Amino acid sequence: MSANTFYNIIMTGVYPPVYLADFLDRPKAERAVAALNAQFGDASIGRSFEITTGLGDHVSGWQDMTRETWHHMLDTITKAVREQVEMDLFIGAAM
Repeated sequence: MSANTFYNIIMTGVYPPVYLADFLDRPKAERAVAALNAQFGDASIGRSFEITTGLGDHVSGWQDMTRETWHHMLDTITKAVREQVEMDLFIGAAM
């Protein structure tokens, strides 16, 4: 049995990077990262979202942000993943 790979979503541009979520499915993680970057990324301050498979010195998201911001980011992740699931189901039905 092989070990599962976790695709961790982190917010960079802050120290330490902030851990937001993890997925076992890379396409869902990629979709969530794209949505987060579109909505919350800010190149002027170096804030972006990315996927990492390594363990690092990340802190949980709720520790360094307001509850409202944290929930807004989680809502963005949820919406992006839901859209990816719907796309996967649509592609599966078309096959």
